[in-house]
Amino acid sequence: MTANNELKEIAEKYLDEMIAADSNGDYAAFTQRFEPENLMDFDPEKFQGDIDEMREDLGEYNSRVYLGSLNGHDKSAPNCQRFVWKGIYEKNETLIVVGVYEKEGVCYVNENMCY
Repeated sequence: MTANNELKEIAEKYLDEMIAADSNGDYAAFTQRFEPENLMDFDPEKFQGDIDEMREDLGEYNSRVYLGSLNGHDKSAPNCQRFVWKGIYEKNETLIVVGVYEKEGVCYVNENMCY
């Protein structure tokens, strides 16, 4: 199993990719680190709706500050770690949570939420 610090680095990389995908409206790039079964309720239309809502509420992404990690709670992703940042946007701030887990030597995202 990958150590927590290694998972944090992976989560940072994946979050950078997802933020860029948000900016470009690129569903395929945003979802590239998810297993297909974790995308059952998240299609391109839902992705675009989320982007539109976030831009209206938060504005454009500026930066983030790492706050810490939590154990995952998704039983389908054993040993998941959830990494939390304060996201600083043009209009407001939010909490960003990215859940990452390792399966057969590959790390996947099972959660990306803004609260």
